Amino acid sequence: MTIPAVGTLPLTIPHVVLVDHPGSGFTGNLTAIAAALQKQVQQHFAPFWGVSATVSAGTAPGPNDWVIGMFKDADQPGALGYHDETPNGLPLAKIFPLLDAQDGANVSTTISHELLEMLGDPYLTRAAQGPDGRFWAYEACDAVEQDEYEIDGIKVSDFVTPHYFEPPKVLTGVRLDFLGLVKKPFEVRPGGYMQWNRGTGWHQIFHQEQAPRAYRCREATRSGRRKLAPQA
Repeated sequence: MTIPAVGTLPLTIPHVVLVDHPGSGFTGNLTAIAAALQKQVQQHFAPFWGVSATVSAGTAPGPNDWVIGMFKDADQPGALGYHDETPNGLPLAKIFPLLDAQDGANVSTTISHELLEMLGDPYLTRAAQGPDGRFWAYEACDAVEQDEYEIDGIKVSDFVTPHYFEPPKVLTGVRLDFLGLVKKPFEVRPGGYMQWNRGTGWHQIFHQEQAPRAYRCREATRSGRRKLAPQA
């Protein structure tokens, strides 16, 4: 099933460039990661979300390119990576490979996570209202972020489908995430979390038995429009 690109989703296919900045601590092969992510976006993500991209590794992004950069020092405390916007309004993601290594995470999975969330909600404006009246942030990977799979030997992130946020009345045969692990809408998988808002700011919900690892709650310190409300 293809979901048309509407609302804040891009109406043209963006070009996403993976850039390794000096001293980032990244030791992998960005070209191989970009090739795997190209397959994930076009073959796995686009059929569900109705939005695609071209992905490459490079050092000199064009003025209209979306960038995912590898950096040494996190400018958001406790963040493996996050996505936001440039001053010119283009989606931007930052990845911190040294923190990935410290957390025991695969940096390629973190890149995949941020790429898919950039495509699903480029400008951090989308949310879906659940049956309890709460609005849930349209983050495609947070609920399943500890679940991953391989494409050509490269680890990539699982992701939820739009049906996770806007489910049909009959769920028989409906896939709520790519790997088929999620059993009900708004479910948070082990090691995952989600954000919700009921008019009092953004709050987090974690898996009851297995919370995210130390650096996984990236949104807790995001300075963008989904900054969390103080916890009671």
